[in-house]
Amino acid sequence: MPAGLKKHIVAIILSAGAAAAFWILDQVVGTLLDPDEVTPRIILTSALLVITYLVARAHLDCRIRRDKSEASARQLSADLDDLKTGMEESEKQARRMTADAKAAETAKKRAEDYLDHMGIVVVVVDTTGAVSYVNRKACQALCFGKDEIVGRKFFENYVPPSLLDYALDQFGKLMSGEGTAERSYTGMLVDRNGTER
Repeated sequence: MPAGLKKHIVAIILSAGAAAAFWILDQVVGTLLDPDEVTPRIILTSALLVITYLVARAHLDCRIRRDKSEASARQLSADLDDLKTGMEESEKQARRMTADAKAAETAKKRAEDYLDHMGIVVVVVDTTGAVSYVNRKACQALCFGKDEIVGRKFFENYVPPSLLDYALDQFGKLMSGEGTAERSYTGMLVDRNGTER
């Protein structure tokens, strides 16, 4: 075996990738050039080795990018799965809330039906004194429709002037939490015609 070939075999064993490429290129260049011209042969072999390295590096970079793309795609898929799960949970929660709202509406309707069939006047006011609910008997007593009463100030519009200061004082105490205020008003009301009932 020629000494040069033995040297190339040892180089291939020690560094399979670069040495093998260099040896193969050296053999190819050697067949193209005169064996006695060493310098052009080394230069050409080295240039071909650099080109081979650059091509291999570009191939490796492509693989790395592909692997990163695959990892990014896997991450994106996981993120989309998380988003889908979150949307499904939101949808379930919305269904529960809708069911709860329907149940609350049913309970409210049932309570209003009960209050409408009572034989007494029932008026509910909010913290500002505006009417938030009025039953059928109150509408009859005040000679107004429900939509005409709800939202209006109760004390200023439906309590007789002789009782207004007392009623407002009691309401103010109730809203501030001070003292012992009456939680309900029992007394005369003023109807559409200004008549006390």
